[in-house]
Amino acid sequence: MPLITSSYSKPLLYQADIATILYGTIYGKLHGKLYDTIQKSDNLAYERESIEIPNNDFIDIDWIHSNSDVCILLVHGFEGSSESTAIRRLAKFFLKKSFSIAAVNFPGCSGRPNNLVSSYHSGAGHLIHYVTEHIKKKLPATKLYTIGISLGGNILLHYLADFAGSQVEKACAISVPCDLSASEEKIAARLFGIYNQNFLKSLKVKAKEKNKLFPGILSIEAISNAKRIREYDAVCTALLNGFRSVEEYYEKASTVSVINKIKTPTLLLSAKDDPFLSESCFPYSEAKESCSVFLETPEHGGHVAFPSSNYWLENRIVTFFGL
Repeated sequence: MPLITSSYSKPLLYQADIATILYGTIYGKLHGKLYDTIQKSDNLAYERESIEIPNNDFIDIDWIHSNSDVCILLVHGFEGSSESTAIRRLAKFFLKKSFSIAAVNFPGCSGRPNNLVSSYHSGAGHLIHYVTEHIKKKLPATKLYTIGISLGGNILLHYLADFAGSQVEKACAISVPCDLSASEEKIAARLFGIYNQNFLKSLKVKAKEKNKLFPGILSIEAISNAKRIREYDAVCTALLNGFRSVEEYYEKASTVSVINKIKTPTLLLSAKDDPFLSESCFPYSEAKESCSVFLETPEHGGHVAFPSSNYWLENRIVTFFGL
């Protein structure tokens, strides 16, 4: 599939890290509320539904229903939720178009601990499979379109590859760390480690809460001593999800090698100046050989940011979806 030449143009006074912090995924719920205030926008009236999934766990879905036959499924990023800045931003845009919204909260991300020792990880495409199956059973006449941001985009690509994306009309994956190991290295080095520390803070709090529910399953000392996401993943994420090592986890959960399996029309949109993405996160050769994955790499945009006065990101998704 030919690579797409992007129409995105950066605004004046643009800087990738600032755009990422203001518009992207960095500060989760608190920044989402700040973004609402800056944009003078109303709160979203989510209606929560908790669905049971195999192994006695659950996923919380936050809904905004409409009479439309189109549903937009939103998949949050690393340590995010339906309240993350980028999710709220997309939900409000598509709500104005009167589409139904279903915003996923991965296990452990909805404000309450999940039932299992493990929660979610970068390659957990089966979690989206459970959600799409539920939506199609609940709303069989609905046309389902899916947007995954950052790590949620990585999980979405795994779903599309591993389950053939059978329930989804089209998909969009934004700012995806297709090479997890290289992306982790860049996050650790970027902006004096601020991004790295922000994610670690959230992860460590959850690990300590998990250890209270399952005493002794984790080494809290090792988790507390982790200075990088890689070190945390080695003593927690990989361990709890059945991987032999963090290296095996990163290799199997990265999506560069699964792009050729995707049959659902998918837009993979990542900016070249994304502070989270290494060069190996841009799968040019894989996209060229794919019949379904369209790769668009504008020079600027930051991480899930693409600031614009005319909703460039949102309208780009609408155009690709054909809505």
